[in-house]
Amino acid sequence: MFAELRTVDALFSPYRADSLVSAFNRGEPVHEPLFETVADLCEQSRDRTGGYFDAYLPGAGGKTRFDPSGLVKGWGSDLALQTADAVVVRDELPTLPAVIALSRRARRLVVANLVIAATFISVLVAWDLFGHLPLPLGVAGHEGSTVIVGLNGLRLLRARAWRTGTVNE
Repeated sequence: MFAELRTVDALFSPYRADSLVSAFNRGEPVHEPLFETVADLCEQSRDRTGGYFDAYLPGAGGKTRFDPSGLVKGWGSDLALQTADAVVVRDELPTLPAVIALSRRARRLVVANLVIAATFISVLVAWDLFGHLPLPLGVAGHEGSTVIVGLNGLRLLRARAWRTGTVNE
């Protein structure tokens, strides 16, 4: 996926001197089918939006410059979403319940970690305000809560967290 995004950036970035867009804006002929497709899509988008989307922007000296960034970014986002879908689900719908169960466990774990951290901090602050909390003990308490929260979060990395999973969890 990253290689494809880098290729798209190399071809369509208005900020790279070696891109097709920069060559086109310099008046050089561009004979690349992909560039022509993007230019056509930009024209279609301008027509469909009544001119709200226009890849031809005002440039220096009153000239217009071609900048398909809006369209190309949408294209890149779509590519990233398709890739993420393939990574998460791998086109295997039976994995979906396990992913849903894991996300529910992750949410519960985040809430538990917030409660643990808030409790530790509240106790340490109250102890410091209403008593005398030695600095080394305060630092140890704070860092200890960080370690506990981190270890609690590591539970999601166990193999068992991925194997068990039903939608009704």
